[in-house]
Amino acid sequence: MKNAYADLAGSEPVAGYTEMAVRELGAERMIYGTDAGGRSFASQLAKIFGANIPESAKKLILGENLKRLMTPILRAKGIKV
Repeated sequence: MKNAYADLAGSEPVAGYTEMAVRELGAERMIYGTDAGGRSFASQLAKIFGANIPESAKKLILGENLKRLMTPILRAKGIKV
């Protein structure tokens, strides 16, 4: 499915989940999730910053993908991005 995206919230902050998600889905289809209230921001950010993936993939996951998805919606509502 080319229009399916996944976030990293809900997974245990252990080694391997982020790498597997990027390998199976591609970094272009991953969005950062925090599990706020259930886990610390530090542990959730560590899933990205500590992952053995390229810096370009980390940038996509941490914000570029969400911005790409939201830009047309925001522009349609008259919000400048």
